[in-house]
Order: sequence, then C-alpha cells, then structure tokens
Amino acid sequence: LCASSVLPTSSAADYGPKNVMDGRADTGWVEGVPGVGNGESLTFGFAKATTIATLRLLNGYGKSPRLWQRNGRARTITLTTSNGKGLRVNLLDQPDWQTVSLTGFQGVTWIKITMDDAKPGSTYEDTVISEIELR
Repeated sequence: LCASSVLPTSSAADYGPKNVMDGRADTGWVEGVPGVGNGESLTFGFAKATTIATLRLLNGYGKSPRLWQRNGRARTITLTTSNGKGLRVNLLDQPDWQTVSLTGFQGVTWIKITMDDAKPGSTYEDTVISEIELR
C-alpha cells in the first residue's frame, strides 16, 4: 500500500495510508499537499493476480460527526488497474459506507485510487478517507 502524499504525524494522530485498512472509522489516510488533495492517490499491490468485485469506502474522517464536517472529503475518484481497466466514481457526501460494484477488474496485481475532486471541509482543506475495503 503506497500513498502519493501523507499529512505529517501530529501529537494527536498518525495519518498514514495503513489507516484505511485498520477496520477503524476513527482513523484515516490524510493526503499531505496544500489544498484539498486533488490528484493524490493510494495504490494497493497484490502478491498475485486477483479479482476485485467490490470497492467499499468510508469517505471523510469518521472519528465524529463534527470532524467529518470539518475535514475534506473526496467527491470523485478514479480507479485504474494493472490490467488497464479504469472507472470514474462519483461519491456521495455522506459519512456512511459506500459500495461500488466493479466489473472487468480480474487478474489485477495493483489498483490505484486517485482523488480527482474533493470538497473542502468547513475548517480544514485536508481530505480524508477513513476506510477502504477491496473484495
């Protein structure tokens, strides 16, 4: 799992990419560039070719409703894979799990999730994804 950028760790939290797969909504990957993070990405590599049928995602910082509003959230993401398959996904601006069914994502050795467009939070521009499940 690689991230194109990461917000530096603070005394309050670690914002690394591993947080998107820790099973906790109160942690997350926070991109680390000025602005809302358009163009920033996460890339997941697999030890062997695999099929991905579903993407599940918790968009925003799920630690509390207040922090969800205060931090940025992805509006649109693009999925690209080692087999050349791509898909652009419009996300809902809500803190619940979102599920995207995928077709044609067979035999992939990596998948990249790029934030094409993000909504700034009411206080912070940092964009957060709390959890990602690839099934």
